[in-house]
Amino acid sequence: MKDLQITQENKKIIANLKLKNLPKNPLVSVIIPAHNEEKFVWKAIESLLKQTYKPIEIIVVDNASDDSTVEVIKRYGKKGVTLIKNVKNEGFGGGCNVGWKIAKGQLLMFFDADEVYGEDYIKDLVKPILEEKDVCTLHNMERIANFDNLWARGFGFRYTTQNGRGKIFTIIRRDVFDELGPFDSSLGYADDKTLNIKYGLTSYGVDTQIAHHNPDSLAIHWKHGKWVGKSNPHPYRIILALPIFPLYVLYKTIKHLTKDSYWKFIYFLPFYYTIKYFSYLIGAIERIKGEKRVQD
Repeated sequence: MKDLQITQENKKIIANLKLKNLPKNPLVSVIIPAHNEEKFVWKAIESLLKQTYKPIEIIVVDNASDDSTVEVIKRYGKKGVTLIKNVKNEGFGGGCNVGWKIAKGQLLMFFDADEVYGEDYIKDLVKPILEEKDVCTLHNMERIANFDNLWARGFGFRYTTQNGRGKIFTIIRRDVFDELGPFDSSLGYADDKTLNIKYGLTSYGVDTQIAHHNPDSLAIHWKHGKWVGKSNPHPYRIILALPIFPLYVLYKTIKHLTKDSYWKFIYFLPFYYTIKYFSYLIGAIERIKGEKRVQD
């Protein structure tokens, strides 16, 4: 195959991999882990069925949901959507790994069940790979699907790349993932960064349309924050930041207001970032306690 027009770092990573020539229109296997996503998974599936790029296969991996997620996914069986049911919640990375094992595509797409994709999303991300600009791609930014919710708007827009490069990827060549993967579930919240953490692999950023359903309540934000804190490999840093957490709240509030000067945020954001920090803190403490129990 041609020399890939990619970063020197990525060239070194894939130098010894046996990459095959891709067909003109490679099959894209879309793998979506889902846990209690009854409100959103159908929106993700509908947006995928409307993609202008063909061919694709859609594999949804249910991570032991206890709501009606499975029933919602089953409705799309006649439209070619494959359902896999895990007996326990394997998390994002674990769910992706299960789907990867049965995927048939030359390209793999991994992403969340609470996304809504623009019609050209897959086409836009496949194009740089076919042009051999890189082996994996990612959208540059996610908009907010539930923008009218204050908690969701507080969570903010997500800029997924920096200077056109990302630490995660949405679409990747199958032959690359087969050799560098799978995802490492032990990384917790950072399991989607497995290939970046282990090898330094970065993705090619693309401007395209995608919207994310952000956490929309105090309870969901608290649960999410604890998970982030528990997944942090340096939990003591979160704890040591306790004396200066008011400065953290002030800094994050001001920074947020410079991006979105919504008037209600003046009152809401200090509370929001206080909740965010303490949820991280509780998660970090739980991680430390868990590590001590293992040592004992």
